[in-house]
Amino acid sequence: MKCIKLKQAGIDVCVTIKVKPIFLKKSSEDLKEELDRLETRRVLEHLGARQEAAVAERIVREFEDRKEVQ
Repeated sequence: MKCIKLKQAGIDVCVTIKVKPIFLKKSSEDLKEELDRLETRRVLEHLGARQEAAVAERIVREFEDRKEVQ
């Protein structure tokens, strides 16, 4: 989770990205395949978490831009 303080608004903006892979093929329950699926899930969750800061910053920037327009 990435949080950014918006002091002028008195709030924190927090972003969490949860990646949920949906495998189209049913599991064969083979151990190797299950390990591959777990690794795929882990990598995707890690990649999603790496994007949290960028998303939070963009949301804050757009919020601040709206406040300036009003």
